[in-house]
Amino acid sequence: LSSKGKNWTGQAGLYGESIDANNDSLDESWGANSRITFAPIDEKTRIVHLGIAGNYRRPSGSGQLFGPSNGVRFRHETSHITNLFPIDSGALGNVDNITMLGLEANGVYGPFSAGGEYTHSWIGRRDGLDSLSFHGWYGEAAWTLTGESRQYKEGKFHRVEPTRNFSFSKGGWGAWELATRVAGVDLNDGALRAGEMTNFTAALNWYVNSNIRFMFNYDRILAIKDSPLVTASGGKPDDLNTFMFRSQIAF
Repeated sequence: LSSKGKNWTGQAGLYGESIDANNDSLDESWGANSRITFAPIDEKTRIVHLGIAGNYRRPSGSGQLFGPSNGVRFRHETSHITNLFPIDSGALGNVDNITMLGLEANGVYGPFSAGGEYTHSWIGRRDGLDSLSFHGWYGEAAWTLTGESRQYKEGKFHRVEPTRNFSFSKGGWGAWELATRVAGVDLNDGALRAGEMTNFTAALNWYVNSNIRFMFNYDRILAIKDSPLVTASGGKPDDLNTFMFRSQIAF
């Protein structure tokens, strides 16, 4: 369900599992979520965006580990193709419910944009196990070198639309964007030491036209604790850098 006004949006949803065989769980999972946004300033090149989101989930089989698909796991991957996880909770069993609350704020002023988000999760557990509390955050800023503003509509930010598409014959260069982000996540709580990490990302994005873009990212882990990754001497991973190039065609 969703609704919207001149400068606000609201959504709420109720979700269940996909319709397939469920042979190793006591029951099926379900979840409910909601998000509300408000833009006190919503002009073409000047935007202030505020938002709050939350969800509640009951995992399949109440988080019992009766099969390989059960349990709840929190982890961070350096990129979607590396299969390298600097922090990892492993499978958490006996999970009764997961509650999440997120706060967001963004601003756009001409070719400049900045924003951030904070998310906190509470995990309730069964059989006398202590509840868990995790949180994560990020702050980011971007500058479109060719002067375009980020697109914003109905509480969502969209990709940059070049003023002049790249063309050898017409002399256009598309849109070029520099971006940076600092982020952190803490999966340590009580006896569970799943890892704590802060990382830095720098990016260069080239929007060739409205359908094609190329992205180059550099990511460096600034600080890390209790990582499942260790060096040969048993210490924390040092100088963990990730370089990634991605091309995208959007329809």
